[in-house]
Amino acid sequence: MKIGGSLGQISNKLKSETKNLENKGKKIWNQTLDDIEAILGHTSNCHASMDQIRIIAMKRYLEYQTTSLRVMWNSNYITKEVVNEVWKIVSPRLKKGADPKIFYLKNYNRLESAIEIDPNNFEFADQKHPCLFVHGMDYESGINSAYNFFKDFNGRVSLFNHPKYQNHELYLVSYDSKITDEYETIIKAAFESLIGVSQDGDSGPLIQAVLWRELEDRARETGDYIVPFLRKLSEHNKQTNNKGFALSHSLGCFTLASAGQIFIEEDSSTQLFALWLCMAAALPANAFSSSGDFELAPFIAGPTDDKVKYGTSVWYSRLDYVLNIAYTLATGHLAMGVTGPLEISRNHVYPTDVTDIVGEQHNTHYFPRLKNTLRNMFEI
Repeated sequence: MKIGGSLGQISNKLKSETKNLENKGKKIWNQTLDDIEAILGHTSNCHASMDQIRIIAMKRYLEYQTTSLRVMWNSNYITKEVVNEVWKIVSPRLKKGADPKIFYLKNYNRLESAIEIDPNNFEFADQKHPCLFVHGMDYESGINSAYNFFKDFNGRVSLFNHPKYQNHELYLVSYDSKITDEYETIIKAAFESLIGVSQDGDSGPLIQAVLWRELEDRARETGDYIVPFLRKLSEHNKQTNNKGFALSHSLGCFTLASAGQIFIEEDSSTQLFALWLCMAAALPANAFSSSGDFELAPFIAGPTDDKVKYGTSVWYSRLDYVLNIAYTLATGHLAMGVTGPLEISRNHVYPTDVTDIVGEQHNTHYFPRLKNTLRNMFEI
């Protein structure tokens, strides 16, 4: 099927259609509120009311999913099937190991203080609160990339420079999720060969969509790598109960969810962190639900007596370009970083809608826009 045009034009069309989701999403949300108010106003049976509300919530989610997937069709050309065909062409040349690493950052402000640790043979310092950062897509494996991710956060929020957090230890997870120029060239050529489009313009979301399966494999490999670290952390917490927090972004949420699921299946008696900030999550929308692939993962964080500062907090934006376009094209379903968690009634999982703050941003402007929100949450 030859369609002409350029990858940049198609990408821009997808971005334009994604913007239209905001008004549609608000309309669906308002309809949901109206229906819930009507139910609560006309029944005295609490259980019956909740059943009706659950049905409405499910229907509204399916409605939003249908609306979102129509965005793909309205682009006229690119579908999940096209992305899969391109992947079949390029995958033999793009398969690569994740090269996972974990670094202990002794001094928050000095890259040179970082030490690579062996997750199987490491001891945490007494009276410290270990914190874990896991970056997402488009980072090389190594301390420079891992530190840049941390600096992007702390440079805006200044969390670890605050006296309240001077007793927190910092650990950085690193793995190869880089989208190189070579990868882009290979994928663009495959698109041109398959559907006859030119390589002009910004085709970032389409490149990411093709690579997503490979990147997810690397994230899962990294998750397996850090499980021994989580076991060591569990032993530390049983002795001291000095829990820190975890922060993951984008593909990094898949990494930590994968590791967390394995750990909790082994040992559900110890929570590893007080808080897990699961931000712009490249996870299926139902990942943390009772039918999801990672239903146990949120239990790495707790207790849950404070919905903001404890448990697993899922930060999502309905307009996230990368997740709405690349993730949906690659997987055929919506990301949790777009919808929020589907079963918000479950313990340990709390949604935080940041659509009005971050809008379509996924990478560069993400933490700068959340600076004040994060500082307020950490009470600094």
